[in-house]
Amino acid sequence: MALALQTFPTVKDANAALQAAGTRYLGGGTLVVRAANEGDVSVSSLVRATEPSLSAIAVSGGKVRLGASVTMAAIARHPELAWLAPAARAVGGPAIRNMASVGGNLFAPAPYGDFAVALLALDASVAAEDG
Repeated sequence: MALALQTFPTVKDANAALQAAGTRYLGGGTLVVRAANEGDVSVSSLVRATEPSLSAIAVSGGKVRLGASVTMAAIARHPELAWLAPAARAVGGPAIRNMASVGGNLFAPAPYGDFAVALLALDASVAAEDG
C-alpha cells in the first residue's frame, strides 16, 4: 500500500493535517511504518514537522531539554549526556536507536517505552507546546 507523506514547517501545521481520517504523525517511524508494512489499512497518510526544536538537545544549568524527535542514537553519542547514554542504548538494536525518538518512546503502547522509565527515575518532566 502506498502512503502519502506531507511535511510541514511547524508542529501546528502538521497537527492541523492530523485531523484527516487515517492520518498518523511520523516521528522516528518505528511503529507507524511497521504497522503500514504489516498491512494496517487504518494508516493511509503520514505527516511530519521539520521544526528545528523537535530535534534539538539543549544542556544548560544542570538541565537537559530533549526535543520529541531526538533519537536514542543522538542521546547515546551526545558528549554531555554520557550519564543518560546507557538508557538510550537499552532501546532496541542499533537500527531501532537510529529511528526511535524520545516522543515516540514516551507515548508508544506497551511493551515499548523503556526510555520513559529512565526519565521517571530522573524525575523528568514533559512539556507539551501548543501545536
